[in-house]
Amino acid sequence: MMSVLLAEADLTSILFENPWPAVIALLGVSSVLRLVGKRQEQKRLVIVSWAALVLGLAVYATAALVNTDREVLIERTEALVAATSPVDEPTLRAIFAENAVLLGPEGDLWDDLDAVFVAQELDEHGVKDNQIRLVDARSPRPGVGVSTMDVSSRILGVPQRSTWELAWQKDADGRWRITSMKWLTFNRQTPTQIYR
Repeated sequence: MMSVLLAEADLTSILFENPWPAVIALLGVSSVLRLVGKRQEQKRLVIVSWAALVLGLAVYATAALVNTDREVLIERTEALVAATSPVDEPTLRAIFAENAVLLGPEGDLWDDLDAVFVAQELDEHGVKDNQIRLVDARSPRPGVGVSTMDVSSRILGVPQRSTWELAWQKDADGRWRITSMKWLTFNRQTPTQIYR
């Protein structure tokens, strides 16, 4: 069962997230088949070369048109950070689920989480210029996702870094919303509630 899920994840990645190796391989095969077919006057090879070309273009078009859950989660994570510099409360409200919570690094409940709370915390601690350094995401099962991010910020003018794990859930409207934010590190140290 696990190998089937991994194979499905790899196929999804190849077809929708990173189609370039498959597209380049298909275009290469198409070129070689066309060249050999024309030299040896074999119409079948030329026809197959056209099929490989069309398949390569179809893979590229499909990847351009389809957003996987992973890609959507990465975009939503980037939108969250963008909405904190400067604070954009309407965007934050659209990102957080109704009962979202802030968790400590061990998963312990620290506080309720909403747009107003985030805006107050950023203002109170002088947090500005938030930017994502690294982001990744996965959807272990339909409707549930996890993203991780490494964020650089300026706190009272001093550069700081923090890492976060965000739990996402797709709502009835098909929008991904954050159900919890786990604060993993602050300047490569374990944060405590006094940092809040």
